[in-house]
Amino acid sequence: MRRNGGKHAATTIFHQKADQALKRRVVRPRDEGPPLPRLYDQAGLRHRLEMMAERRRWHVQMRPHLRDAQTVIARLNQQTQNRDPAGMAEGGERKGSFVICHNTYISSFIDISSFAMAFSDLPDILRLNTFSCSALIETRKPRIAARNRDRESLMKMNFLSGLMLAATLMVSACSGATNSSDKPLFVSAIDYADFTPAAGCTADVPDATYRACLDPRALYAAAVESAEAADNPLMVIWGFEECPYCKKFAAEEMNPDNPRTIADFVTNTLSDSQRESLPNAGKDFQISYVHIHVRAPEGASLAEALGVTDIARDRGWHRVWSPFVSFTRPGSNTFVAQTQFQQGEKPCNYVDDFAISLEQLGYIPADNSKVRKMCAAA
Repeated sequence: MRRNGGKHAATTIFHQKADQALKRRVVRPRDEGPPLPRLYDQAGLRHRLEMMAERRRWHVQMRPHLRDAQTVIARLNQQTQNRDPAGMAEGGERKGSFVICHNTYISSFIDISSFAMAFSDLPDILRLNTFSCSALIETRKPRIAARNRDRESLMKMNFLSGLMLAATLMVSACSGATNSSDKPLFVSAIDYADFTPAAGCTADVPDATYRACLDPRALYAAAVESAEAADNPLMVIWGFEECPYCKKFAAEEMNPDNPRTIADFVTNTLSDSQRESLPNAGKDFQISYVHIHVRAPEGASLAEALGVTDIARDRGWHRVWSPFVSFTRPGSNTFVAQTQFQQGEKPCNYVDDFAISLEQLGYIPADNSKVRKMCAAA
């Protein structure tokens, strides 16, 4: 117990003596020796800066190592009592790819590339008060402003593009012409490759439109089945391969390189009420078709059986002429046609011929408000 008490007493006395000695300490004035050389005037430093200037700017190794540099500001125990801290003269100088900026608080190497940041983003201790350093920072500001202007311009362009797209969508929603499909109005009801020509028949040329060597009844039956499955009206075109008017009709109405479209027919040929009567406002409306060689004996027999020849006789001719465009509702075996032979009137345009036939078959309602130009039969 006595030993421990002695230790405590000795410790207390030691701390008291140390405290008294610390309070009696006199802070001596700083050494007023010759001024220290600036950092960039130290031996070998210029060479080091030039070496670092050759490196890439963003390498960490660009920063000079100042662990061996002399102290710029005196330590606290070396300063004169009641005297303001003394710093280096304010100023900024460029050395190679670095600038050395001095102010009251700090002298440091600053990589010029680091001034890409805005001046306001620098820490307070690095805010430079001198003209040269501030001017260096100011040279970077126009670039930053230019980038900001570019971003604003891009945002405005994106905004205007969005408005234009929205306007286009609104117009599309309100326009029947835009909503109509640009798919072809006519679609073939059959593929001739699915049928076998009559044995020994050589009448057909390659890729013929009207096939004399194929059974017309088989072609018609397959066309009816295909159109009925698609819920399309069926257009039967009677003609023959050497017919010049048949070729003219095909070039004007069924050219695969420039086909008549659903949009053109539904929008420009039908009235509003007729268009609205069709499923999906007619955007998917199509007409199936098949060509029948009417000059072949089997073709003429089929026309007689279906009542098409009777229509031709009523229009002024003893047989079906070419091209003879007729329509039927698949499965009904009822045909209508608008063509005339040297008597009465007929639609001047084939599209009106198609529309009137669709009215007569009940695909669209009759609409007298829709004016269709009629011409004298040739």
